[in-house]
Amino acid sequence: MFADDCLLYREIRDEHDTRILQADLDSLRRWEQKWSMEFNPSKCKAITFTKKTKPVKGEYKLHNQVLTTVTSAKYLRVHLNNKRSWNDDVDITTKKASKTLNFVRRNFSTCPSHIRKQCYKTLGRPQLEYASTVWDNNVKRNIDNIDAVQRRAARFTSRTGVHLVSLPCCRS
Repeated sequence: MFADDCLLYREIRDEHDTRILQADLDSLRRWEQKWSMEFNPSKCKAITFTKKTKPVKGEYKLHNQVLTTVTSAKYLRVHLNNKRSWNDDVDITTKKASKTLNFVRRNFSTCPSHIRKQCYKTLGRPQLEYASTVWDNNVKRNIDNIDAVQRRAARFTSRTGVHLVSLPCCRS
């Protein structure tokens, strides 16, 4: 068994708080034994969320292995960065939704409008809406990226009069 999607956090104001967080990490060993699970330290990361120019630094260990400190991480499909900006998550999310829209376009372009609309609502739009209550913001750049995908989807799903022309294959 594996312990996926676990998160341990603490507000760090000084060195004492870093020692408390390390003690919390050390207490995970008892939890692992109780539940017959094990954390893989090489897959565990440490990230500090702050806007301070000189945050309190800490080195954290799990199973006597120093955890890698990162500036961004993915947690439950949401991309977080240490500057508390949602730009990376919105960029990745809109790129993924665009790919899904392109998939729907390639495979359902000859279907009636209501089918194309349902395909996008089922496959594409949930990608844009996932965790939007967390990162919903008024950063124009992010709003524009999301709106661009939605506009392309609206044009595709509301398009009428799909025409197919069959051409004979010519060989010389």
